[in-house]
Amino acid sequence: MPRRFRAARYVGVLALAHASACSEPVGPKPPVQHVIAESGGGQAGQVLDTLREHLVVRVVDDRGEPVAGAPVSWTSPDVTVQIVAVDRRSDAGGRARAIAILGYLPGDQRIAATVEGFDEQAEFAVSARSRPGIRAVRLMKSSSTDHMCAIDPDGRAWCWGEGRLGQLGDGTAVTRDEPRQVLSDQRFLSLAGYWSTTCGITADRSLWCWGQNQAGTHGGLFGNGDLAPSLVPVRAGGGRAFTAFDIDYPAACGVDTAGDAWCWGRLIGDAPVAESPSPVQVGIGMKWRDISLSGGDRVCAVSVEYAVYCWAEGSFGAAAAGIEGDYRTPQRIPGIPPLSSISVSWYNQCGLATAGAVAVCWGYGLNGVVQASAMPPAYPRPGGGGVSAISVRANTGMARGTDGRLWIWGEPPQCCDGWISTAPVELDVPGPWTDFTPSGRGAWGILAADSTVYSWIGFGIGVPARLLPRPLPPP
Repeated sequence: MPRRFRAARYVGVLALAHASACSEPVGPKPPVQHVIAESGGGQAGQVLDTLREHLVVRVVDDRGEPVAGAPVSWTSPDVTVQIVAVDRRSDAGGRARAIAILGYLPGDQRIAATVEGFDEQAEFAVSARSRPGIRAVRLMKSSSTDHMCAIDPDGRAWCWGEGRLGQLGDGTAVTRDEPRQVLSDQRFLSLAGYWSTTCGITADRSLWCWGQNQAGTHGGLFGNGDLAPSLVPVRAGGGRAFTAFDIDYPAACGVDTAGDAWCWGRLIGDAPVAESPSPVQVGIGMKWRDISLSGGDRVCAVSVEYAVYCWAEGSFGAAAAGIEGDYRTPQRIPGIPPLSSISVSWYNQCGLATAGAVAVCWGYGLNGVVQASAMPPAYPRPGGGGVSAISVRANTGMARGTDGRLWIWGEPPQCCDGWISTAPVELDVPGPWTDFTPSGRGAWGILAADSTVYSWIGFGIGVPARLLPRPLPPP
């Protein structure tokens, strides 16, 4: 039974005589607050700040006298708040102290101190402000890049990270930790990149690219007919207007506003040539909604009827796509329910079903459920719930649950120094998150609470569940 600190009660003859002599009865004393939030509450700072003042809790007995040596524990309902105990037991004055590091979510945050032997707890209310920096609404979808880009609420593009080949689009060939605005008057709707090339679809559906252009000896990644690189965005895609686009060296593909699919660079599918610096139509005779590709061996697309088709080159590409036979013409993938979107990685494909918040994955490797080479589709359910978005790149998968939480599985995004998990592992910070992407050496997400961009860096075996994200530094 827990130890209770209770004041002794002494009743004597003199006390009884005194009570009977009084004209007014003596009522019971008010209960004593034994665990007291003495100081430190009410502090404020930016998210992730360490609060300047210690949180101080005081422990007293029924008589209000300090209790020394009582074990004190600190907790918070916000799992991202970090609390470092300075004193694990109360001192001679009954006090114990702690250092608090604010969590990732702006707004009010609460911290509680509990003391062994008492039913009460002391509560401290602190608050966190958003950190300065760009606010983003969408992240670049990428494969094996060491740079990242985001779109702000005004449609402007910002990039940071590796930039020695011009992939940041700021007119320089410099690597930067902080985001720099892409030198363009265009307003972007979406961004996609691979290694040293970045492209984006703008509000008028035109395609612009920057960075390295060359794919092989003859094909260009910009799709503008030449191989010249650029430190700033240039019009790309042969001047066509696109509703969907993807790039993964050595090729790029898009769906134009008429629903036709076009690819350039090293070509896959029913194109008449092997490489081209200008767009060549593929999947001729059909209309498409979405398109994604994996390097030089596979393209998959969603038709206007929400059916999934793939083209592939070589036995591995075909096995990963789940098709057999004539790889160079669109092949309907059996057993796949209607999808609204498609995302292709090195070994498998994933998409979002048109109904039911259901994610569907299939292919040669990890599918979010088990590691297997079986072709039948699998249905990853992060945390047992539904999925609102899914993306696979390299051999990493990420999904956002219908509750806004983020999950990851597969290899670390930089590849191949261990497995994260064969099934989705939740990333810390419950969110909700508005966008996300696996890329380069980690993963990126946009926190809905204040539109701040965060990164998870340095994945290894079993790390993601314990790895807290870092905020993007301000420009």
